[in-house]
Amino acid sequence: MFAQVVLLAAFLYLCLICLGGYLLMLAFDAEYPDTQRLQALLGGGSISLVGAWLLKVAMPRRVSPLLIEADP
Repeated sequence: MFAQVVLLAAFLYLCLICLGGYLLMLAFDAEYPDTQRLQALLGGGSISLVGAWLLKVAMPRRVSPLLIEADP
């Protein structure tokens, strides 16, 4: 059950990042009107910022445990 939840969370996170990237690509495409490009830029930027914040919160501070010995 835990593995299924982790896989679902990874899939949803990947979808969120892809949506943000797609909106940012639409924002820099010249064939769309300026208002639509601005909305895509704001939406893609905010989604990318939320994705980066989620990655910062979800990642451990260090990959391997650090062993600190006390000074005598």
